[in-house]
Amino acid sequence: MATEAVLGLDVGTTTVKAVLVDKRGGVLATGRSDQIPTHRPEPGAAEQDLTGIWDAIATAVARAMAATDTDPTVSALAMAAQSGSVCPIGLDGSPSARVITWLDSRSTELVRSWNHSVREQIRSVSGWHPGPGQGLATIAWLGQDQPDVMASTVRFASVDDAVGHLLTGQWATNPSNASGMQLMDVSTCTWDERLVELAGLGSRRLSPIVATGSHLGNLTTSAAQHLGLSTGIPVFAGGHDQTCAAMALGVLKPGVFMLSAGTAWVLTTVTDSADVERLPAKMNLGPHAVAGRWLASTNLGGLGVGLTDDADTLPAAVESVRQVVRSVGGVLGDPELIMIVGGGTGDERLAPLLSDSTGLPVEVFDDPSWPGTGAAGIAADAIGWPPPTTPTQDEECI
Repeated sequence: MATEAVLGLDVGTTTVKAVLVDKRGGVLATGRSDQIPTHRPEPGAAEQDLTGIWDAIATAVARAMAATDTDPTVSALAMAAQSGSVCPIGLDGSPSARVITWLDSRSTELVRSWNHSVREQIRSVSGWHPGPGQGLATIAWLGQDQPDVMASTVRFASVDDAVGHLLTGQWATNPSNASGMQLMDVSTCTWDERLVELAGLGSRRLSPIVATGSHLGNLTTSAAQHLGLSTGIPVFAGGHDQTCAAMALGVLKPGVFMLSAGTAWVLTTVTDSADVERLPAKMNLGPHAVAGRWLASTNLGGLGVGLTDDADTLPAAVESVRQVVRSVGGVLGDPELIMIVGGGTGDERLAPLLSDSTGLPVEVFDDPSWPGTGAAGIAADAIGWPPPTTPTQDEECI
């Protein structure tokens, strides 16, 4: 018997996950792709083929559909996506070069050359600290280092709007993903002409920004064939992967922290203001998928790589979290709780160390793809379904 479901995609840097959620809010099945190949043609480079990402999406969807015997019929879909990566698009709508991922560091020297005034402008307008691996720096670097790519590119997309175009034939991005391009005014969720000019662009070379939950279009025939789904399924604007995970976990108010302990560790909390000046120094600011809320976050680095190999890595990582949590107290709201997701949850030392260090209760959740679940929730809401059910703790609150 066919079961109606919504599909949430979690398009990450390493893999893609697909989550099927039924009409009652229960997770029917999940599927994960194989690892997306990353090319490193020169020192500092980290590039991917858009076709590789697209194929990984198809694999994840196929595995999710095959993981349930309920014969699901997909009624709507939305996507959570990594942010900061740049997809150069040519005149015919196909890539003019590989995707330059947020792990690419070739713009480092350019960023270092920016003076204090430029850095302050970027920070105050976009909400982000200037750095390599974000759209502004990557695009500006391309203009200097690869002018042929710059000349052949008519649109600079991020992963979400590049994949959205493959799904629907339409170009649009959402505020939380646009924020990672570091070209958006975080207070208005519109492209900022000063930052766009700094990148060497015109705003017409960027996709329109539409609200999370907006109808992007319907699944095209070619996309449906690629994914093994039906033509015409409505596709809705999702959000940045951290934003969608926060939605799924119920991180909706100040004082609650979400630690995504994956390849990179990202610590995120909620604020009810777009005032960058009141933000703790190490944190970046971006729109939440929930109206009237923003997410303050900081990337603590690729801490997940060496936790089991270096006895000093975990305590140092926990101390980094403690310092950020302490900096938030009295500024964005008194810290109340830390919720942990990601591969780091498999290390049984993490939660007790983090609770002892911060003095806060710590809840650990298993990882069925919270970004994908949040994206499924966006699709469900768009068609009038209830959200996915409240997550179940993997272990007791510590």
